[in-house]
Amino acid sequence: MEKSHSEENSAQEEKTSAPERELAESQPQPDGWVSGKVLAILIVSYVLLIILGGVVFHFIETSPEQETVVASTQRISTFLNNNTCVTAEELKLLIEEVINAYELGITASNNTESHDSNWDFVSSIFFATTIVTTIGYGNISPATPGGRVFTVFFALVGIPLFLVTSGQLGMRMASLFGKISNKLLKKVKTEKWKSILSLVLVFTIGFLLFSLLPAIIFTYAEGWNYYVAVYYTFITLTTIGFGDYYPEFANGRSGESAEGIFYRLFVNLWVIFGLVWMASTLSAISDAVSNVVPKKKNNVAVNKEKASPEYDESKRESTDL
Repeated sequence: MEKSHSEENSAQEEKTSAPERELAESQPQPDGWVSGKVLAILIVSYVLLIILGGVVFHFIETSPEQETVVASTQRISTFLNNNTCVTAEELKLLIEEVINAYELGITASNNTESHDSNWDFVSSIFFATTIVTTIGYGNISPATPGGRVFTVFFALVGIPLFLVTSGQLGMRMASLFGKISNKLLKKVKTEKWKSILSLVLVFTIGFLLFSLLPAIIFTYAEGWNYYVAVYYTFITLTTIGFGDYYPEFANGRSGESAEGIFYRLFVNLWVIFGLVWMASTLSAISDAVSNVVPKKKNNVAVNKEKASPEYDESKRESTDL
Protein backbone atom coordinates (compact mmCIF):
# COMPACT_ATOMS: atom_id res chain seq x y z
CA MET A 1 0.00 0.00 0.00
CA GLU A 2 2.82 2.37 0.93
CA LYS A 3 4.67 1.38 -2.26
CA SER A 4 1.63 2.16 -4.36
CA HIS A 5 1.23 5.54 -2.67
CA SER A 6 4.92 6.46 -3.24
CA GLU A 7 4.70 5.40 -6.88
CA GLU A 8 1.68 7.67 -7.34
CA ASN A 9 3.55 10.59 -5.75
CA SER A 10 6.58 9.93 -7.98
CA ALA A 11 4.42 9.81 -11.11
CA GLN A 12 2.64 12.99 -10.05
CA GLU A 13 5.99 14.77 -9.46
CA GLU A 14 7.27 13.68 -12.88
CA LYS A 15 4.01 14.82 -14.47
CA THR A 16 4.05 18.26 -12.87
CA SER A 17 7.81 18.82 -13.29
CA ALA A 18 7.91 17.95 -17.01
CA PRO A 19 6.55 21.33 -18.17
CA GLU A 20 8.86 23.07 -15.70
CA ARG A 21 11.85 21.22 -17.12
CA GLU A 22 10.69 22.11 -20.61
CA LEU A 23 10.46 25.76 -19.55
CA ALA A 24 13.90 25.68 -17.96
CA GLU A 25 15.44 24.17 -21.08
CA SER A 26 13.83 26.88 -23.27
CA GLN A 27 16.01 29.96 -23.39
CA PRO A 28 14.05 33.21 -23.74
CA GLN A 29 14.80 34.81 -27.12
CA PRO A 30 14.02 38.36 -28.21
CA ASP A 31 11.36 38.84 -30.85
CA GLY A 32 12.77 38.83 -34.36
CA TRP A 33 15.40 36.15 -33.79
CA VAL A 34 16.03 34.08 -36.90
CA SER A 35 16.86 30.40 -36.99
CA GLY A 36 20.46 29.20 -36.97
CA LYS A 37 20.19 28.25 -40.64
CA VAL A 38 18.98 31.70 -41.67
CA LEU A 39 21.67 33.35 -39.51
CA ALA A 40 24.33 31.22 -41.23
CA ILE A 41 23.00 32.33 -44.63
CA LEU A 42 23.13 35.98 -43.52
CA ILE A 43 26.73 35.61 -42.27
CA VAL A 44 27.85 33.90 -45.49
CA SER A 45 26.08 36.59 -47.55
CA TYR A 46 27.84 39.31 -45.54
CA VAL A 47 31.26 37.70 -46.01
CA LEU A 48 30.67 37.23 -49.74
CA LEU A 49 29.55 40.87 -50.05
CA ILE A 50 32.72 42.07 -48.29
CA ILE A 51 34.89 39.89 -50.55
CA LEU A 52 33.06 41.15 -53.63
CA GLY A 53 33.54 44.75 -52.51
CA GLY A 54 37.24 44.15 -51.90
CA VAL A 55 37.68 42.62 -55.36
CA VAL A 56 35.88 45.52 -57.06
CA PHE A 57 37.86 48.18 -55.16
CA HIS A 58 41.09 46.29 -55.93
CA PHE A 59 40.54 46.39 -59.69
CA ILE A 60 39.20 49.96 -59.73
CA GLU A 61 41.77 51.62 -57.47
CA THR A 62 45.04 49.69 -58.04
CA SER A 63 45.84 51.13 -61.47
CA PRO A 64 45.33 54.82 -60.53
CA GLU A 65 47.41 54.23 -57.39
CA GLN A 66 50.32 52.87 -59.45
CA GLU A 67 50.03 55.80 -61.85
CA THR A 68 50.24 58.21 -58.92
CA VAL A 69 53.32 56.44 -57.57
CA VAL A 70 55.09 56.64 -60.94
CA ALA A 71 54.09 60.28 -61.50
CA SER A 72 55.22 61.41 -58.02
CA THR A 73 58.51 59.55 -58.37
CA GLN A 74 59.16 61.24 -61.71
CA ARG A 75 58.34 64.67 -60.28
CA ILE A 76 60.74 64.15 -57.38
CA SER A 77 63.51 62.99 -59.74
CA THR A 78 62.91 65.99 -62.02
CA PHE A 79 62.98 68.37 -59.06
CA LEU A 80 66.26 66.94 -57.76
CA ASN A 81 67.84 67.12 -61.23
CA ASN A 82 66.79 70.76 -61.64
CA ASN A 83 67.80 71.73 -58.08
CA THR A 84 71.14 70.07 -57.45
CA CYS A 85 71.63 72.12 -54.28
CA VAL A 86 68.89 70.08 -52.61
CA THR A 87 69.74 66.52 -51.61
CA ALA A 88 67.30 63.62 -51.70
CA GLU A 89 67.46 63.39 -47.89
CA GLU A 90 66.61 67.07 -47.45
CA LEU A 91 63.68 66.75 -49.82
CA LYS A 92 62.48 63.66 -47.95
CA LEU A 93 62.55 65.56 -44.64
CA LEU A 94 60.62 68.45 -46.20
CA ILE A 95 57.97 66.10 -47.57
CA GLU A 96 57.60 64.45 -44.14
CA GLU A 97 57.10 67.87 -42.54
CA VAL A 98 54.43 68.75 -45.10
CA ILE A 99 52.67 65.41 -44.51
CA ASN A 100 52.79 65.86 -40.72
CA ALA A 101 51.29 69.33 -41.06
CA TYR A 102 48.59 68.03 -43.41
CA GLU A 103 47.64 65.29 -40.96
CA LEU A 104 47.03 68.04 -38.39
CA GLY A 105 44.80 69.86 -40.87
CA ILE A 106 47.42 72.45 -41.81
CA THR A 107 48.39 73.33 -45.37
CA ALA A 108 52.14 73.93 -45.25
CA SER A 109 53.20 77.34 -46.56
CA ASN A 110 56.02 79.84 -46.16
CA ASN A 111 53.43 82.47 -45.19
CA THR A 112 51.93 81.95 -41.73
CA GLU A 113 49.44 84.79 -42.21
CA SER A 114 47.68 82.92 -45.01
CA HIS A 115 46.69 80.06 -42.70
CA ASP A 116 43.20 79.98 -41.18
CA SER A 117 43.14 78.26 -37.78
CA ASN A 118 41.45 74.89 -37.51
CA TRP A 119 40.64 75.69 -33.89
CA ASP A 120 38.81 78.99 -34.14
CA PHE A 121 35.55 79.00 -32.23
CA VAL A 122 33.25 78.04 -35.12
CA SER A 123 35.60 75.33 -36.45
CA SER A 124 35.95 73.88 -32.95
CA ILE A 125 32.16 73.61 -32.66
CA PHE A 126 32.07 71.80 -35.99
CA PHE A 127 34.81 69.43 -34.76
CA ALA A 128 32.75 68.73 -31.62
CA THR A 129 29.81 67.90 -33.90
CA THR A 130 31.88 65.34 -35.82
CA ILE A 131 32.73 63.65 -32.51
CA VAL A 132 29.22 63.24 -31.11
CA THR A 133 27.84 62.21 -34.51
CA THR A 134 30.73 59.69 -34.92
CA ILE A 135 31.53 61.00 -38.43
CA GLY A 136 35.19 61.59 -37.62
CA TYR A 137 36.57 62.92 -40.90
CA GLY A 138 40.13 62.60 -39.62
CA ASN A 139 41.32 65.80 -41.28
CA ILE A 140 41.97 67.37 -37.89
CA SER A 141 42.42 65.82 -34.47
CA PRO A 142 43.64 66.94 -31.04
CA ALA A 143 47.43 67.24 -30.98
CA THR A 144 47.79 67.74 -27.22
CA PRO A 145 47.42 65.16 -24.41
CA GLY A 146 44.81 67.36 -22.76
CA GLY A 147 42.79 67.57 -25.96
CA ARG A 148 42.88 63.79 -26.44
CA VAL A 149 41.81 63.08 -22.87
CA PHE A 150 38.97 65.59 -23.12
CA THR A 151 37.88 64.00 -26.43
CA VAL A 152 37.40 60.64 -24.69
CA PHE A 153 35.18 62.00 -21.93
CA PHE A 154 33.39 64.38 -24.29
CA ALA A 155 32.54 61.46 -26.58
CA LEU A 156 31.32 59.31 -23.67
CA VAL A 157 28.80 61.99 -22.76
CA GLY A 158 28.06 63.46 -26.18
CA ILE A 159 27.48 60.32 -28.25
CA PRO A 160 24.72 58.83 -26.02
CA LEU A 161 23.08 62.25 -25.70
CA PHE A 162 23.10 62.67 -29.49
CA LEU A 163 21.67 59.18 -30.00
CA VAL A 164 18.77 59.90 -27.64
CA THR A 165 18.12 63.33 -29.14
CA SER A 166 18.38 62.13 -32.74
CA GLY A 167 16.07 59.23 -31.91
CA GLN A 168 13.38 61.63 -30.73
CA LEU A 169 13.91 63.88 -33.74
CA GLY A 170 13.75 60.80 -35.96
CA MET A 171 10.33 59.87 -34.55
CA ARG A 172 8.97 63.32 -35.31
CA MET A 173 10.54 63.38 -38.76
CA ALA A 174 9.12 59.93 -39.52
CA SER A 175 5.70 61.13 -38.35
CA LEU A 176 5.91 64.18 -40.62
CA PHE A 177 7.02 62.13 -43.62
CA GLY A 178 4.31 59.59 -42.79
CA LYS A 179 1.61 62.25 -42.95
CA ILE A 180 2.97 63.50 -46.28
CA SER A 181 3.12 60.01 -47.78
CA ASN A 182 -0.39 59.16 -46.52
CA LYS A 183 -1.80 62.22 -48.27
CA LEU A 184 0.04 61.49 -51.50
CA LEU A 185 -0.71 57.75 -51.45
CA LYS A 186 -4.29 57.84 -50.15
CA LYS A 187 -5.55 56.31 -53.41
CA VAL A 188 -3.34 53.24 -52.99
CA LYS A 189 -5.52 50.51 -51.51
CA THR A 190 -3.08 47.63 -51.02
CA GLU A 191 -1.27 47.98 -47.68
CA LYS A 192 1.85 46.19 -48.95
CA TRP A 193 2.27 48.50 -51.93
CA LYS A 194 1.46 51.50 -49.78
CA SER A 195 4.33 50.61 -47.41
CA ILE A 196 6.77 50.11 -50.29
CA LEU A 197 5.79 53.34 -52.06
CA SER A 198 5.87 55.23 -48.77
CA LEU A 199 9.46 54.07 -48.15
CA VAL A 200 10.48 55.07 -51.68
CA LEU A 201 8.77 58.45 -51.30
CA VAL A 202 10.42 59.20 -47.94
CA PHE A 203 13.83 58.27 -49.34
CA THR A 204 13.29 60.41 -52.44
CA ILE A 205 12.17 63.49 -50.48
CA GLY A 206 15.00 63.10 -47.98
CA PHE A 207 17.59 62.52 -50.70
CA LEU A 208 16.46 65.71 -52.39
CA LEU A 209 16.48 67.77 -49.18
CA PHE A 210 19.64 66.40 -47.57
CA SER A 211 21.81 65.39 -50.52
CA LEU A 212 20.95 66.85 -53.93
CA LEU A 213 20.13 70.40 -52.77
CA PRO A 214 22.95 70.73 -50.18
CA ALA A 215 25.36 69.44 -52.83
CA ILE A 216 24.68 72.64 -54.81
CA ILE A 217 25.80 74.71 -51.81
CA PHE A 218 28.90 72.56 -51.29
CA THR A 219 29.77 72.92 -54.98
CA TYR A 220 29.80 76.69 -54.58
CA ALA A 221 31.38 76.86 -51.11
CA GLU A 222 34.08 74.21 -51.51
CA GLY A 223 34.83 74.43 -55.21
CA TRP A 224 33.94 70.76 -55.79
CA ASN A 225 32.17 69.46 -58.86
CA TYR A 226 28.60 68.35 -58.30
CA TYR A 227 29.12 64.58 -58.28
CA VAL A 228 31.88 64.94 -55.66
CA ALA A 229 29.52 67.07 -53.55
CA VAL A 230 26.78 64.40 -53.74
CA TYR A 231 29.37 61.74 -52.88
CA TYR A 232 30.46 63.82 -49.88
CA THR A 233 26.88 64.15 -48.58
CA PHE A 234 26.38 60.39 -48.71
CA ILE A 235 29.72 59.56 -47.06
CA THR A 236 28.98 62.06 -44.30
CA LEU A 237 25.36 61.17 -43.58
CA THR A 238 26.15 57.45 -43.43
CA THR A 239 28.94 58.38 -40.93
CA ILE A 240 31.50 56.58 -43.09
CA GLY A 241 33.56 59.77 -43.01
CA PHE A 242 36.64 58.85 -45.05
CA GLY A 243 38.07 62.34 -44.71
CA ASP A 244 38.97 62.60 -48.41
CA TYR A 245 36.45 65.44 -48.66
CA TYR A 246 35.38 67.64 -45.79
CA PRO A 247 34.10 71.21 -45.45
CA GLU A 248 36.83 73.81 -45.20
CA PHE A 249 35.16 76.74 -46.97
CA ALA A 250 37.64 77.07 -49.80
CA ASN A 251 37.91 79.80 -52.47
CA GLY A 252 39.76 82.12 -50.11
CA ARG A 253 36.90 82.74 -47.67
CA SER A 254 37.79 82.92 -44.00
CA GLY A 255 35.89 80.90 -41.42
CA GLU A 256 35.80 84.02 -39.19
CA SER A 257 33.81 86.06 -41.73
CA ALA A 258 30.03 86.37 -41.49
CA GLU A 259 29.68 84.24 -44.60
CA GLY A 260 32.03 81.64 -43.17
CA ILE A 261 30.17 81.51 -39.85
CA PHE A 262 26.84 81.14 -41.63
CA TYR A 263 28.28 78.32 -43.72
CA ARG A 264 29.60 76.47 -40.65
CA LEU A 265 26.20 76.87 -38.98
CA PHE A 266 24.49 75.48 -42.07
CA VAL A 267 26.84 72.47 -42.15
CA ASN A 268 26.23 71.73 -38.45
CA LEU A 269 22.45 71.82 -38.85
CA TRP A 270 22.64 69.84 -42.10
CA VAL A 271 24.73 67.14 -40.41
CA ILE A 272 22.30 66.78 -37.48
CA PHE A 273 19.05 66.63 -39.43
CA GLY A 274 20.62 64.75 -42.32
CA LEU A 275 21.86 62.05 -39.94
CA VAL A 276 18.40 61.79 -38.41
CA TRP A 277 16.87 61.28 -41.86
CA MET A 278 19.54 58.79 -42.97
CA ALA A 279 19.28 56.75 -39.75
CA SER A 280 15.48 56.62 -40.04
CA THR A 281 15.68 55.61 -43.70
CA LEU A 282 18.30 52.91 -43.17
CA SER A 283 16.31 51.59 -40.20
CA ALA A 284 13.16 51.42 -42.33
CA ILE A 285 15.03 49.62 -45.10
CA SER A 286 16.52 47.20 -42.56
CA ASP A 287 13.07 46.51 -41.11
CA ALA A 288 11.65 45.93 -44.58
CA VAL A 289 14.40 43.43 -45.38
CA SER A 290 14.04 41.83 -41.96
CA ASN A 291 10.33 41.27 -42.55
CA VAL A 292 11.20 39.19 -45.59
CA VAL A 293 13.56 36.96 -43.59
CA PRO A 294 11.71 34.10 -41.85
CA LYS A 295 11.76 34.45 -38.06
CA LYS A 296 12.22 31.74 -35.45
CA LYS A 297 9.07 31.30 -33.40
CA ASN A 298 9.35 32.09 -29.71
CA ASN A 299 7.73 29.32 -27.65
CA VAL A 300 8.63 30.69 -24.24
CA ALA A 301 5.14 32.06 -23.60
CA VAL A 302 3.60 28.73 -24.51
CA ASN A 303 5.99 26.89 -22.20
CA LYS A 304 5.18 29.25 -19.36
CA GLU A 305 1.51 28.49 -19.80
CA LYS A 306 2.21 24.77 -19.78
CA ALA A 307 4.21 25.07 -16.56
CA SER A 308 1.47 26.96 -14.73
CA PRO A 309 -0.83 25.16 -12.22
CA GLU A 310 -3.89 26.46 -14.10
CA TYR A 311 -2.73 24.63 -17.21
CA ASP A 312 -2.32 21.34 -15.28
CA GLU A 313 -5.75 21.75 -13.64
CA SER A 314 -7.49 22.45 -16.96
CA LYS A 315 -5.69 19.51 -18.54
CA ARG A 316 -6.83 17.16 -15.75
CA GLU A 317 -10.40 18.42 -16.01
CA SER A 318 -10.44 17.77 -19.75
CA THR A 319 -9.05 14.26 -19.13
CA ASP A 320 -11.74 13.57 -16.53
CA LEU A 321 -14.43 14.66 -18.94
